[in-house]
Amino acid sequence: MFATNLKRLLEFEQTSMTLTIAEKFLLLILRQDQPKYKVSEMQRNAGIVASILIDLQTQECIAFRDRKIQVLRPTTHLSSAHQQVLELIAASSKERKLYTWYFKLSNKVRLYRYELLEHLKSKGFVKVEEKKTWFVRYKHAYLIKENEQRQLSHNLKQAVSQRYPDDESMVSLLMLVFMGRMYKLLAEEKSQIKELRRTLKDRFANHELAKALERCYRDFEAAASG
Repeated sequence: MFATNLKRLLEFEQTSMTLTIAEKFLLLILRQDQPKYKVSEMQRNAGIVASILIDLQTQECIAFRDRKIQVLRPTTHLSSAHQQVLELIAASSKERKLYTWYFKLSNKVRLYRYELLEHLKSKGFVKVEEKKTWFVRYKHAYLIKENEQRQLSHNLKQAVSQRYPDDESMVSLLMLVFMGRMYKLLAEEKSQIKELRRTLKDRFANHELAKALERCYRDFEAAASG
């Protein structure tokens, strides 16, 4: 049993290295038993937008400076979704603020989500079914590798108390949890959720990007409810 679990862990770690933050986010929130997600549509969409931007920053395609997004290089091989976002930002006549792009990209988030799901499908993590209701086409995605999701969740929980985890992507995922208040992904009891909220708030108190994304999400919520 121990050898089997260790083998699965090593296989996941190797495969996980090839996943982007955006793909790991989707892997984390997908359900296995039904084509739904563990978070709300707003949290899901905001997480996709933010994770793509974080990926592009990590790959040094963009930089966040003075609350604006600056394009450093116009191409990326991360995924077609990442390239589309990068091209859209690069085509702007001027550098725009993060919250401006946050809202603009949210209008196309369905397309980006489908592109990312196809990537996960090609890597064997999800099953994607195309559906059609009247004249509307859409896709249903089902999680295939539940063990991998469980391991990712475990690693993320471990990273909560680690200032410098071995996998830097865990910090980015925690940033998304903090941004969208998606604490139930990592905690169940009210006391656990409260402690997690306090821990992440302290952790990202001086993190400019985390705070900027959290403000964007609050504005996103306000616009939707207004």
